[in-house]
Amino acid sequence: MLNIINARIPDEIKNDERRYYEMVKYIGISWLNTYMYCPYQLYLWRVKKIKVPKTAEMTAGTERHEILQLNHEASVEEELSIEDALISSKLERKAYRFREVHVLAKLGRYQIAGYIDELIIYPERVDIIDDKPGKNAYMGEKMQVYGYALAFREMHGIHRKIRAIIRNRDSGEILFTEYFGGENEKLLQNTLYDVYLLLKDLKHDFPAPNPAKCARCRYREVCEHYQKFNSNRKIYNA
Repeated sequence: MLNIINARIPDEIKNDERRYYEMVKYIGISWLNTYMYCPYQLYLWRVKKIKVPKTAEMTAGTERHEILQLNHEASVEEELSIEDALISSKLERKAYRFREVHVLAKLGRYQIAGYIDELIIYPERVDIIDDKPGKNAYMGEKMQVYGYALAFREMHGIHRKIRAIIRNRDSGEILFTEYFGGENEKLLQNTLYDVYLLLKDLKHDFPAPNPAKCARCRYREVCEHYQKFNSNRKIYNA
């Protein structure tokens, strides 16, 4: 039986959440997806603090997540903390489902934080689900859900298995599933360190522009790398 639960977010997070977003050593877990798509996009956004309008896809994504959250809240059976659910799931052999679960974990030089789209706590494992709009699970999306898995494990000190899952936001189709740990954890840790260097403005070896990615990037009009690349391409094609 799957019990549908609302997570009780601690008051200190609800009342003072902005401090996590303003910390120099803070890494948003969703930023991993941005970094894997284009490190320079993350640099313009988080280091140069350049503001550009949201895309229609971003707005639609936010609205869809809000609908999923409202549907979840409408079916909630009880309020329960994550800690209580971890204990109860083993004692009572139940499964508990949460949405929009806040995670925050300190990892040496920096902290990572974010919101898990959906969390299911089983007696012997935990499923961490990230909802995405596409039909394929890309490396950046995998890195993001690995980040949620690491943060949840460190925050709650659990030893049971954690399964990282990417799901199509609209159809509910499972696009990717993998247990977290071992090689994917090493890859995540290395990527987090690279992101940390970038945010400290110590990493500047950015890859060459990718026309396929640049065409969909909301920063392309303010990106000097893209502008230079585009100018050279026009000269070459003239």
